[in-house]
Amino acid sequence: MPTLFEDAVELIRTAARELGPSFGWEFLYCPSSRLSKRSRLWFIGINPGGTLKRAVPCFERGNAYYVDQPWSRDGEVLRNQVKNFFDRLACALDTRLSGKRLLSETLTANFCPFNSDTWRKFPKGERRKALNLSRELWGRILCRLSPRVIICMGGVPFREFRRLYRKMGYAFSKESTIGTGWGDVNFRLVDCSENGRLTTIIYLPHFSQIKLMRRDESLPHVKRLCLAIAESLRRPNLKKPG
Repeated sequence: MPTLFEDAVELIRTAARELGPSFGWEFLYCPSSRLSKRSRLWFIGINPGGTLKRAVPCFERGNAYYVDQPWSRDGEVLRNQVKNFFDRLACALDTRLSGKRLLSETLTANFCPFNSDTWRKFPKGERRKALNLSRELWGRILCRLSPRVIICMGGVPFREFRRLYRKMGYAFSKESTIGTGWGDVNFRLVDCSENGRLTTIIYLPHFSQIKLMRRDESLPHVKRLCLAIAESLRRPNLKKPG
């Protein structure tokens, strides 16, 4: 019987053949062992950027934000911001914990595994097919795994994970916000629960568009978000009804 990881990779390979040779794909930005019940924290982007036509099931040598090469100039800006964010999140969890170690323990991926130069440049017809595949992919995964916190970098994964949890019958609390110090852009947090399981879904503006970690005025707001994430990770599961 295939493992959850093997099943996911086969689903992606099949969809890649249907989409055609114009698209490369990358599934996990971390070792395959992170796709397990032990991973309480997920960090999910939109889709792999760039034009490389490669097939990457996972990065067994470590987290891609540390070990993958090469990155474009814009990609390096994104990567450094993610690493900076995890440094601050690790500090909020435990001052002895490094951001590199926390990121190594985090399930890291994109909602859509198929690459494009930017999400807006993803061809519309193929984008619809890719999104449907991505919904099936993560729907299968969520039937097996229940993370405590999902940090969504970008509006697409934030919207899609809420949609998947609603489809699974989860009840949602009222959404809360934390300012970013960047105009009217906010971090967004929402809890959802079902049969004693609790997950917090968080919207993080995409670092390629809003470079929060490079703006001193935003860093106190990032600290507030990190403290809220740390609190969510420490919370116990709810008691099952009945």
